[in-house]
Amino acid sequence: MGESLHTKRETESMKTTEHIHMPDLRLLPVETMVLHEHADEKRVARLETRLRTDGFLKNPPIVAPIPDTEKFVVLDGANRTSAVTRMGFPHLLAQVVDYNSDHVQLHTWHHLITGRKPDNFLREIAGVPGLTLQPMPLETARLALRNRQLLAYIAVPVADAQGGSAVFAVDGIPGTNHHGTQTSNALLNSLVDTYKDDPQVQIHRSSTDDVDELVDYYDDVSGLVVFQPYKPQDIIKLALAGNKVPTGITRHIISYRALRVNAPISLLAGSEPLEQKTQWWHEQFKHKLAANEVRLYQESTYLFDE
Repeated sequence: MGESLHTKRETESMKTTEHIHMPDLRLLPVETMVLHEHADEKRVARLETRLRTDGFLKNPPIVAPIPDTEKFVVLDGANRTSAVTRMGFPHLLAQVVDYNSDHVQLHTWHHLITGRKPDNFLREIAGVPGLTLQPMPLETARLALRNRQLLAYIAVPVADAQGGSAVFAVDGIPGTNHHGTQTSNALLNSLVDTYKDDPQVQIHRSSTDDVDELVDYYDDVSGLVVFQPYKPQDIIKLALAGNKVPTGITRHIISYRALRVNAPISLLAGSEPLEQKTQWWHEQFKHKLAANEVRLYQESTYLFDE
């Protein structure tokens, strides 16, 4: 009898533990979504086609409530949100998170650029009005960027006998107030605009700032653009002001992220009241749990079919 009771308590404890971090998946009006980054137009077009063909929204965007408003800032999923918006759907299934929680971490992606000669790549950026480009030792650039004394720095591979890379600090014109959130954001957008729409250029996201590590994996490397770090308050401030950071820079790491939810497009596109859709989704969620279709994987993972 005692063993049976103990087993029951253990089972209840395990159930409680599994459900503590159950993702908060909600159907939300599309007009409440506020992007903090520019969408990638090519990817948005591909997503529209895929959504219409597959009939499902595979992975819900990640959103966080904007304090003192009824809006939500889209932390991850600008392209998915843009695709659904363009398709005219009234609602979107999203995973709602607390931006102040330990389960949400904000990091920065760097842009590894391929397909343009390094000299041309640097020349285009140096020609942006309001930007300056100066050689700088790597460690000095790292420290200055960490202290927000630079907007970015660029590492380019050097094809000489010694190998290695050359580093150039990117900043505004001395004497101007270019480190304010909105001003620096405008300059960074101008920087990224020099290469983002070039059909010969590919942008690869990188978490390392060591371009020498990357040249073994990518051909025709132009350079690596290393961006300044952001804080959550920067993201909220920009979003509320209607400003967006360049595409593919912010990196939100979300614990207990919901993937492969496969929400039917018919649910998002339908004209039924939000309350009715929410109730339907809740029943589907319960069914998935009862059928053991929801699994938590806590190990770091590489996906090779994205």
